[in-house]
Amino acid sequence: MNAMTRFARALFAVLCLYAAATGARAEERADALLPGIENWLLLLNNPLEPLTVETIALSSHDMAVVDFIASIKGSEGVAMADIVAALKQRPALSHPGPRRLVIAYLNIGQAEDYRTYWRAGWRPGAPDWIIGDDPDGWAGNFPVAFWTPEWKRLIAGPGGYVDQIVAAGFDGVYLDWVGGYDFEPVVARAHRDGVDPAAEMIRWVGEVSARGESLSPGFVVIAQNAPDLWTRPAFLGAI
Repeated sequence: MNAMTRFARALFAVLCLYAAATGARAEERADALLPGIENWLLLLNNPLEPLTVETIALSSHDMAVVDFIASIKGSEGVAMADIVAALKQRPALSHPGPRRLVIAYLNIGQAEDYRTYWRAGWRPGAPDWIIGDDPDGWAGNFPVAFWTPEWKRLIAGPGGYVDQIVAAGFDGVYLDWVGGYDFEPVVARAHRDGVDPAAEMIRWVGEVSARGESLSPGFVVIAQNAPDLWTRPAFLGAI
């Protein structure tokens, strides 16, 4: 460990002790903190090792979006709740103000073969709600028929990923592949199943939001992409 690393860790410890000594800030509803977000961090494909967590905690970011590491195969034993608690910390001495929001990345339109829900032998067509390969070439990512009960149970059913994310202390979710309703193979499958993919995506986002809110009032839902849905009042209501 070099001198700079030792200094950063020592400073982090001192600032955390100061915050504890002056009294913990009252836990506010996560959604009440959104208007104060001025700068935020999106950090994916990162194992969130201690020095990274300390660096984020000492930063000026008002919100951090990170992966739910415990959902990755081989990382199930990661102390996610401890990481989230540390990321929320904004030592009062250096960064007065509300605590930091910590949001979990969650792909609701694609299955990812490195997640703990993935089973041996799965591939496009098996199970049949896995539709095909990622159109942008992201290895291990597979668009799904997101309106199917089997997929919904994995993400927002009892014991699913939303439940696990809330249990780890996250303030909400950052939803990826919301725009998947417009992907041609998904549209074709939706027509085959007799459903409107845009309406089903709005319904699906609403179900994820409702599950989170039922477990943690003030649960934050941030939807990435899908600009066409933002013109629909039902979509705004779903969030």
